[in-house]
Parts: sequence; structure tokens; C-alpha cells
Amino acid sequence: MSIRKLKSTGRGNPKDTFREGEPLWIDGDLGDLHFQALIFSEPSDYGIKLGPVSKLHITRKGKTVYEYDRGTGTTAKEADVRALRNYVVKNASALYKKESRKKLRKK
Repeated sequence: MSIRKLKSTGRGNPKDTFREGEPLWIDGDLGDLHFQALIFSEPSDYGIKLGPVSKLHITRKGKTVYEYDRGTGTTAKEADVRALRNYVVKNASALYKKESRKKLRKK
């Protein structure tokens, strides 16, 4: 699985003020799916599967197909939506490290 256009959005963390360890908003596309995730540097009691993903919003053509917000969420009904959710959850720490390094280099 390969995410296109993966980037940190800057929502909530302007480039100039980002500090290591702060949460990052990350978004990307996979086929016709778009996702936005709030990822923390450490796992959380409120994260998906007690991991670092605190919020995850997946849309298809502008319509919400999956949503998770700090402990509550909807069911991912389609296989591709479940696959994207699982990919983000499984790779959250690596995504966080990659994007936070970019932000810290830009300072």
C-alpha cells in the first residue's frame, strides 16, 4: 500500500512553532480515499487500539466513510477503508517521525 501526497497539514502546528513531541495533523490520499489523522508521539488511552492515532477522518469524494475521535468512532464498512485505517494505525509512529523531522528541518 502506498499513500500519495502524504504531508503534515500544519493544522494546529504552524511551521514556526512546532516542537518535538507535539501532535501532528497528517493527511494523504490512497486511490479515491482521503484521510486526515491527528497523531501523537506516544500511544494514548484515547487512541485507536490504544495507539498514537487520536483522530482519524476518511472521506471518499467528500463524503465521510470512517471517523474516529478520541475513543468514539464509526465502523469502517468497505475493505479499502478498513485497509487504509489499519495502515495508518500500524504505521502511525513512522508517519509521525517522518513528518516531524520535516517540520523540525524547516525551522
